[in-house]
Amino acid sequence: MTSTQRIYDLLFDFESKKGNSHYPIHKTLNVRGKQKKVLDIILNEVAFVSDEHILDAGCGTGHTLFELTKMKNIRGMGISLSEKEIAFANSLAKKENLLNKLSFNVKNFEIGIEEIFDKIIAIESIKHSKNPTLVIRNLCQALSEKGSLIIADDFTDTHSKLIEKHQQLWNAPGFSDLKATLEAIQQNGKFQIKEIDLSPYVQKRSLIKLELWRFLLIFCQKITFGHWRSYCDIYLGAILLELLYAKKKVSYFLIIATKI
Repeated sequence: MTSTQRIYDLLFDFESKKGNSHYPIHKTLNVRGKQKKVLDIILNEVAFVSDEHILDAGCGTGHTLFELTKMKNIRGMGISLSEKEIAFANSLAKKENLLNKLSFNVKNFEIGIEEIFDKIIAIESIKHSKNPTLVIRNLCQALSEKGSLIIADDFTDTHSKLIEKHQQLWNAPGFSDLKATLEAIQQNGKFQIKEIDLSPYVQKRSLIKLELWRFLLIFCQKITFGHWRSYCDIYLGAILLELLYAKKKVSYFLIIATKI
């Protein structure tokens, strides 16, 4: 089991206790005082057509695809490294009679994708790859003519011990800069690219509160074992990312790259 698999299996164990439906695993944004999911922003920018074939690369429990199927009548496939997330998503698709529309598979998108899709969505997932350039190439090659690659992720063009610690805790070696991502897309075909800076909408607490949370979680790391130690590691990684946003060392961008 890879570190990324373990992280998302543990998050599933924790989050699934809250209910028996799919749930978003991505950021919640505060847009002019209103809580918005990343998918809400995507839907404002991208037109989805009935019966389009959509790939969610890093799908979690399938939240994005379930919502798109409900709202836009798409067909979709979700991939994740977490066997627990995929098993849950497939069981929910069966329960909701959507097996003719949706499928979910355990797959590493570094290995390549055999099918062709009209749109590919990758929300906060490429940074977990050791080779994001290879992942972007694989995703671009799996796009249909005039297809769109939609990426929402954290980006940074700086290096620090804080960033390195976050990368370690979240197994996010591909946590890189926006320019490199755009160049990787442009190396794989002719694209019309739109970039939307969502950084101002990322929710973050005050520096004082975040530092207190960091201190508490570091203390908990020292006195806990097993799964509880792993939970501390995961949530410390989340606090460090929020701290990086509070210090304006990280940005959050939505990239929409459409083949031309």
